[in-house]
Amino acid sequence: MVEATEPPLYLDRWPLLDVYLKVATNVASVVANGSCISFGIGPLYEALGKTLAAKKNLGVHSPFFTDALMDLVKSGAVTNRRKGVFRGKSSVSSVLGTKELMKWLDLNSLVEFQPEDMIMDPEMIGRNDMMTALLPARKVDLTGNVALHTGKGNVTAGPGNVQELFMGSALSKDGRTIFALPSRNRRDEPNILVSVDNIPSSSRTVNRWIL
Repeated sequence: MVEATEPPLYLDRWPLLDVYLKVATNVASVVANGSCISFGIGPLYEALGKTLAAKKNLGVHSPFFTDALMDLVKSGAVTNRRKGVFRGKSSVSSVLGTKELMKWLDLNSLVEFQPEDMIMDPEMIGRNDMMTALLPARKVDLTGNVALHTGKGNVTAGPGNVQELFMGSALSKDGRTIFALPSRNRRDEPNILVSVDNIPSSSRTVNRWIL
């Protein structure tokens, strides 16, 4: 390891939007006490940090640790007592957030960082009972196909950790994957379609990863 000479890169928090608070409230209603959850970045997770605060004995096994996840741990909802791996710890591989988050994480024994290939190994994920992958989606269709987000212009994104979380949750006892999205987008176009193969030209920024 080499000590850095440049300051850390900090990221501002996402705004807490009413529509995502409603979506996150619906998601929280189907997340059982004792579940082990994954977190990411974006407005959905900012809202989930609030709506999951009333849960009990949640565990965290996630690619990212964020400010919203810090709020959830502080609320007392996360105990990590029922995890199959890294019990007693929120196990993650990366951190993205504010200076406040970095200070809170410094020497914090509640969070354990492990390599990405270990945290995102589907077999490792599946060793946590009730693993619940919480994932945002851009579009869904009536057959269950899901279209994920992508970037704009020359910025793009693939499925990232979605496939590993999806597979890991399937291997988990009583595991599940929850895809969450508003029913309509900012242009007031429907996000629930007959088929994601027939996405309107105005929504071509969708990345069609079918799970």
